[in-house]
Amino acid sequence: MKKLLLLVAWVFCINCGIVMASSPDIAVAVVHGQFAAELSCEDELMVRVPDTGEEMVLKPDRYFVNAEGGTVNLGARKFGAKTLRFVVKENGKPIEVNKKAYRGSFEVRISADGKTLDVVNVLPLEQYLYSVVGEEIPVIFPDEAIKAQAVAARSLAYNRLGNRSRLGYDLKASEEGQDYYGLTTEKQAINKLVDVTAGMVVTYNGQPIEAVYHQSGGGQTENSRDVWGRYVPYLRSVKDYDWDAPMYNWEKALPASEIERRLSTRGYAVGKLESIRLSPLEGGSKMFGNDRTASGRVQEM
Repeated sequence: MKKLLLLVAWVFCINCGIVMASSPDIAVAVVHGQFAAELSCEDELMVRVPDTGEEMVLKPDRYFVNAEGGTVNLGARKFGAKTLRFVVKENGKPIEVNKKAYRGSFEVRISADGKTLDVVNVLPLEQYLYSVVGEEIPVIFPDEAIKAQAVAARSLAYNRLGNRSRLGYDLKASEEGQDYYGLTTEKQAINKLVDVTAGMVVTYNGQPIEAVYHQSGGGQTENSRDVWGRYVPYLRSVKDYDWDAPMYNWEKALPASEIERRLSTRGYAVGKLESIRLSPLEGGSKMFGNDRTASGRVQEM
């Protein structure tokens, strides 16, 4: 899904255009919590077992990894290891995972549940951004808008580095992290604009900000506490002039019986739903009850 940059209230202690000294590698879980996955390459693949130092070379072909027995296995071959690494020679053909091609190398790890796999793409952060920005913003947008998206995506990536190291990756290749599909979504014109902004991030108190963004704010963004339950000083509710965005208005209807069912499965057996009462939306934010956020959206009912 294409997304537009979320403009937040950047207060006086946010610095724009700070350039990071070097480009680290980033670890992105392109597969999470699956029992098996397909890896393939048109070049030879080097497989390494970090636990034992064992190495082997695979000819160009398709291979399947699985989590049978709580270890990472290559088809029927069992290494008794929690992690396998797959690399190609320098300037070799890209590795494909579930038929999508990616830059860099891969680690296949046993997930935290001990029963499934995480397939983690390890590559330079700047190259990771080629795919992310290519997915998140149309190539026909003005160059400055694309560069702004690149700075936001880079800031968020730096903000996430190391946060999930115990799981073996920095973020997921989904909207929970940032949409990332490898070479599939790269566009040469966008890659050049990512390069123009190389290393540039937005910081707050010297640290890269959590530069979250979305397709549309529906006219007003939210305070971070109302979304994630935690206070972030620069993610405050502000007007969002995005009425041309495709998702500015949307609607989903639920019958009363479905609401009753969902409440019941969460331990709230309310019986037959008679009505839903909310504080009035009219009158501006000073008139909202405690059931609404600063934007007027429903927080509880």
